[in-house]
Amino acid sequence: MSRTLSIPMVALRGMTILPEMVTNFDISRDCSIEAVQEAMSHDQKVFLVTQKNISVEEPSMSDLYTVGTIATIKQVVKLPKQIIRVMVTGETRAQLNAVEFETPYLRANVTLLEDEAPYYLDQQSKEAMFRELQDLFIDYASHNSKITKENARQVQLATTLESVMNKVAANLPLHYLELQEILEEMDFHARYELLSLKLVKEAQ
Repeated sequence: MSRTLSIPMVALRGMTILPEMVTNFDISRDCSIEAVQEAMSHDQKVFLVTQKNISVEEPSMSDLYTVGTIATIKQVVKLPKQIIRVMVTGETRAQLNAVEFETPYLRANVTLLEDEAPYYLDQQSKEAMFRELQDLFIDYASHNSKITKENARQVQLATTLESVMNKVAANLPLHYLELQEILEEMDFHARYELLSLKLVKEAQ
């Protein structure tokens, strides 16, 4: 059964965050700062969704992509000029159903999206897909200076097909719109093929 949440939301400009991704971003808009403060005063969970147009200052539902990531805020640092740097760990994909209100911060109603492999995939098939994707990434990492040893290690430590897919996606140095494409792909097989194709293409 799908799980629905009401959660503080931050609209990101020129950036897409995926499950398993550990990263930081800077915010300066009052509504974003208020959303982070609201999250920190409760369970540190925030919904991160990408804006379609980075120039929009006060985004509403129509200005946002419909799939984002629920993340846990790990650290908040105040910088000069009223800028806040936020460190997060991406956890779960979620579908944006509605913006519940826009002031003093954006609050979203979202539905969590399952990342589990389809029930008809047997263990042998899942293990073969797991090894193929892991091997593709390790080969890609060995030829790409953008992939750190820690990035490669994260993928090597994956233990399930779902985990290796998320870790590969989170550690690919792609443009944010390509990451958004991966995030939005609902079909499990199609997302797997998309990741495989991007690894092959990037390795060329």
